[in-house]
Amino acid sequence: MSDPQMPANAVFSVLASAFSCLIAEVQKNGAVHAADVVHNIRETAEAQRATGDPDNVANYLLVLSNYIVATVPPPPTLQSSPSMSSPQPL
Repeated sequence: MSDPQMPANAVFSVLASAFSCLIAEVQKNGAVHAADVVHNIRETAEAQRATGDPDNVANYLLVLSNYIVATVPPPPTLQSSPSMSSPQPL
């Protein structure tokens, strides 16, 4: 049997979806807030850009953070959190 390979963008989509589900579940238990995760991912993207980012990792990080914003509902106490309010442009 041959080993089928997924295109890189499909792999990224699957991993982003799984990561988003994980963040949502951990947030339900109060262990982490999605807004904090998004903030950290965006800071990492900025730091990556500062290094020159030859592989465009910062863009992937921003796509991931925007996906989390779009798919993980904030807990009731964070409904107006600015870091979860809208996606950031690439």
